[in-house]
Amino acid sequence: MTHETVWRHGHRTPTSFIPTDVINNGPNTWPYGPGELTKLGMTQHFRLGKMIADRYVKEYGLLDLNYSNHMLYIHSDDYNRTLSSAYGNLAGFFINTSYYSPKYENWPNFWNPIPVHTIDKFRDSVNC
Repeated sequence: MTHETVWRHGHRTPTSFIPTDVINNGPNTWPYGPGELTKLGMTQHFRLGKMIADRYVKEYGLLDLNYSNHMLYIHSDDYNRTLSSAYGNLAGFFINTSYYSPKYENWPNFWNPIPVHTIDKFRDSVNC
């Protein structure tokens, strides 16, 4: 069975600034830079990942929470905000799993490094 889910990046900083707005154009206002995912955007995708896991794992039983490269393929376009959104989403999806997590003293609890695939943004025909 194949299922595709598509989503946009989370909340981000502006991609361009109003030149005369000296208050909101500084690095202190947008510390990640223009067009980057904000903390709110990270939180949005973490919560979305948890919601998707609840639906597709717990409610419908379509996926397993133990990651397998045969089960899941994640693709993102090649922008920091979309890649970060995908990683946040996966962190939320796999939040309660430890099967794949290394048992290393300083490793973040329940964090599984799941690959996110991409191609150069200038060759990506899906990019809108």
